[in-house]
Amino acid sequence: MELRLASGAAEELEMRVPFAAVSNCLGLSSTSADPQVTEIAGLIRGAGRPAGGTFPAADAEFLVTEAILGLVDGWCAAAPVVLAVDDLQWADSASVLVLHRLGRVAGQLPLLLAAARRSGGRGADLAPLVRSWEARGADALTLGPLDETSIATLAGQVVGAKAGAGLRDAVTAAGGNPLYVIELARTLTGNSGQAPDEAQGTGPDARASATMPESLIAVVTRRLAGLSSQARQILQLAAVLGPSFTVAELSAVLATPPLEFLGVIQEAAAAGVLAAESDRLAFRHEVIRQALYESLPASARSALHLQAGQALAAAGVPVERAAQHLLAGTTLDPRTVEWLVRSAGQLTARAPDLAADLLARVCDTAGAAGDLAAPLRLALANALLRAGRYTAAEATAAKALAVGPDRGSRGKLGWVLAQSILNQGRVQAALEEARRELDDCDLSQAERARFHGLAAQCLHLLSTSGPEPAMKESEAARDASLASGDPYAMAYGLQAVAGAWRWQGRLRSGSPERAWSGWSTRTRSASAG
Repeated sequence: MELRLASGAAEELEMRVPFAAVSNCLGLSSTSADPQVTEIAGLIRGAGRPAGGTFPAADAEFLVTEAILGLVDGWCAAAPVVLAVDDLQWADSASVLVLHRLGRVAGQLPLLLAAARRSGGRGADLAPLVRSWEARGADALTLGPLDETSIATLAGQVVGAKAGAGLRDAVTAAGGNPLYVIELARTLTGNSGQAPDEAQGTGPDARASATMPESLIAVVTRRLAGLSSQARQILQLAAVLGPSFTVAELSAVLATPPLEFLGVIQEAAAAGVLAAESDRLAFRHEVIRQALYESLPASARSALHLQAGQALAAAGVPVERAAQHLLAGTTLDPRTVEWLVRSAGQLTARAPDLAADLLARVCDTAGAAGDLAAPLRLALANALLRAGRYTAAEATAAKALAVGPDRGSRGKLGWVLAQSILNQGRVQAALEEARRELDDCDLSQAERARFHGLAAQCLHLLSTSGPEPAMKESEAARDASLASGDPYAMAYGLQAVAGAWRWQGRLRSGSPERAWSGWSTRTRSASAG
């Protein structure tokens, strides 16, 4: 029986990027030959969302989640599907939600779900998903460390001979991890079945973090000693990029045409360090990448992340890919801060948490000074709102308003402030903020429509004397939105009117059709212009 296998792994650098893990598994790429896949890839990157206003992140994730579920359902109608996710401990929250939703319907479809994570990896965060799957009949298997007998057997299989006492003692440094056992056995023996001569030393100097034993880093580093110095240097930089990367990304970071390092790629592949995965290159074992990465001093890692982020930003890769490295890097230079300001809207739409963290760090440094201070504060406030960090968004917007924003930012900051307050349940305060903003004569018609709509929404929630106050605000929102020609403002204004009519029981009124006709006519006129 034919089946479709969809497999992939989550990556640590993509934890803040919604749908990154499930995209890796399902192959959600804009270059796919499947139009449904390319459509979903577009949705993930923000296609179809309004350019103005604040389209809630929860709504965007709901649309993408439903589209992914529809895609998998269609695949299951054609053939059984196996969906396997490795390194689940690095999965983003949106991908975890997709896996939960798939688990709910797996029993009704020819669908097998499988996932693996490191022991202890984000146990509390993933516990709801594990419980959800187990409640629907999933089996949870805990793989403990190999015992001494199994370690000796595995080491013997690696070298093709019974492991001697020296080798058995040496591979105990792997802690029972089979991958580490294999790597240690291969490196320590050179297929001789004997432990190395201690007089030969421990190989090149290496610095390790608490996540990897220094001895293991030294072992892996020694394994790579047979590579050329150029290959080792390029592989260290590639390790900064992450478990997988494209040739174009590596070329951008190296500032070197691919033809000039093609020999290094071939050398690393022949040595079993790199492997081709579709259109990407990947480290064959994470232990190798981690050893290369941690052999760099922490200051060098930060500097290389900054270099990578700057190069990727200039190369036009997806903004979240560049932002991941900028966040892990050192202080941003003015040119990179300018790029961040230009890209903040796209980054916020794609990965609001990542955008908020990076913008917050920049705003806390000298990079927030001068002409970029105001747009940075506005971008940070928007990102915090989109990320659901309403308390921080309120504080940021209020601070930005207090220092005197430029004319173009005033209404936008007021909108973030009012929305943040409303989302914290302080309806009266949100209404007061909306009315303060409406007293500002510098608001655009689109901004005025949104604030009238927000005021109407608050009055719906607060009023005990009937729908009249909310209706008045709703009609003001409608009129201002139709005058503005802004589709998002129009939708907001008409939503406010619909809410007031619903309160009045006018569910079959002819007025909504006339209002919709006016909206659609103006929208067509604006599009034609």
